[in-house]
Amino acid sequence: MTDRDQVLASDGFTSGRRLVALGLMALGLLQGVVGLLEPRRFPGWQLFRRGDRFDYSMVDRSGRAVDVRDYLPSRAYWFGTRTIPIAVGLWLARTRPEMAPLSGSLVVWDGGVARRHRFLITGEVIAVDPPLAARP
Repeated sequence: MTDRDQVLASDGFTSGRRLVALGLMALGLLQGVVGLLEPRRFPGWQLFRRGDRFDYSMVDRSGRAVDVRDYLPSRAYWFGTRTIPIAVGLWLARTRPEMAPLSGSLVVWDGGVARRHRFLITGEVIAVDPPLAARP
């Protein structure tokens, strides 16, 4: 037994544990390679592709464009939640009444078909025409 093996054995890191650790590391690497080669069949890589596809525009009372990203935390990740512009607009109308009412449009693509929804947000009411359908 070499000095190195004695040190490893005294730390409780026996050869069996070492093989398990190396095996788990190899499985993790294999998972990453398979995900890169087969992204359609590997569910972990589809997480970022499954969000709703949408576009929006919003203006405040004075007609200035409002970008929702300016009011989200800098480290916030926004993965296709189509109601975020309306939720942030409601928050803005309640916390900054000088901006209310906010109005705009939200275009949502469902199955290749674009549907335009117009909205008006005051501090108390959200009007969306036509109403947004619940996600399946």
